[in-house]
Amino acid sequence: ILTLSLMALPFATSFDTLIVLRFIGGLAGGGTIPVALALVGDKFPPDQRQIAIARFVAAALVGQICASSLAGLLAEMINWRFFFYGAACVTGAAALGAALKLAEPRPKDARRIHLMQAYQNYPIILRNPKSLICYGAVFLEAIAVFGILPYIAEILESHHLGGPKEAGMVIAGLGVGGIIFSLILTWLMPHVKRSGLLAWGGGLGAAGLLACLIVPQWPLFFALITLLGFG
Repeated sequence: ILTLSLMALPFATSFDTLIVLRFIGGLAGGGTIPVALALVGDKFPPDQRQIAIARFVAAALVGQICASSLAGLLAEMINWRFFFYGAACVTGAAALGAALKLAEPRPKDARRIHLMQAYQNYPIILRNPKSLICYGAVFLEAIAVFGILPYIAEILESHHLGGPKEAGMVIAGLGVGGIIFSLILTWLMPHVKRSGLLAWGGGLGAAGLLACLIVPQWPLFFALITLLGFG
């Protein structure tokens, strides 16, 4: 579905059509993440799961780095429609690879999935008061972290510090920071508790966001976004 929506985007004749197609693609693309995390949970024992998830996130961040860096460079060279064609090729290859390599035999006791049953499962989770804190904090974190990204190009251009190319490099810092974290997580886990990781991560992320207020030259801006990504 994501591939098909990307293939249709270059033919959009209005901004409203563009938004609808991106919404459909976002639903399809976003839906793969929890399924992939569930697969990691099924295939790795608890003592290896956190490292496996970190590596999974690192793989996603590598894609983000490549996409944002290339987008910034190519935006000045090619027509915007070719971005969607290229992205459709990538997602199509990913879908094909998943279909061939992640296929598992259908369980004999498989039951038909009902949408209402999925909704009925949420109250079971939400009965735990800590779940509200967890989901609420992650919601606010996502606003803070991803909310800054659409403004980076505008910030750089308004201060005459660069254009789309430099903005792409700065945004890539978010992925670089995440990859650095995934690489040292194996070393960190014996030394820092999970609560400590959360506290340090929140502190470093906040420091990175606050430091961005000084609007430095783009290489230092990249370093600050990398700090944010690490946090």
